[in-house]
Amino acid sequence: MKAVSLLVRKPEITRAAFRDYYEHQHCTLAMQHFPFQRYVRNHLVGGDDRFGFDCISEFGMADDFRGVNLMGSRSRQMLEADEREFMRPELIRVAAAEEHVLFEAARHGPSLRRHVLLFCHEGRDQQVLREKIEKLGVELAQHLDSVSQITMDILSSDPAQPFPFDALLWIQTENLGGLPPQVNAVPGWAGALEVATCASSEDELRKRFVAFQP
Repeated sequence: MKAVSLLVRKPEITRAAFRDYYEHQHCTLAMQHFPFQRYVRNHLVGGDDRFGFDCISEFGMADDFRGVNLMGSRSRQMLEADEREFMRPELIRVAAAEEHVLFEAARHGPSLRRHVLLFCHEGRDQQVLREKIEKLGVELAQHLDSVSQITMDILSSDPAQPFPFDALLWIQTENLGGLPPQVNAVPGWAGALEVATCASSEDELRKRFVAFQP
């Protein structure tokens, strides 16, 4: 069970300060209250503000948490005061993610740099968008150098707080270079962002966890 969330920093702090607080304070607190199986923070690199967020976080939970109202839990409430120190909790957007691995090198080490391609179906058929992005991912694996992994997230969210994107294509590489022209041919193509990825190990997640409060 995977989810992704978009996080927005407070306007009076820099993106670097946001990342520092998240990595050295907030994520430790979050690991105490949620039994994550995966916890990855993807901090936007540079000054690209066109989409209005600063980090895409990825969360993996055990399947028995499917259907649990995580955002309405007491564990979530315990984090809210700390969130207000560096982000705007009212702007958090969350989506369930159906993840598909499209390419994975036989040997690849952890990369601190990834690129994420953003897509919206904008009323188009969701299955058509999915097929086109999957095809694009396979083509990118064949044409780009030094790619170690490509994954696709198909997203769904609460209509009351809609997520601004319907799919994400993650490309793990130190140097993406220019995107090939076939990217622009995918309907709903919104843009690409470079991110610095910080991932907590499974061992750290187990050691940090204390208790989840429904």
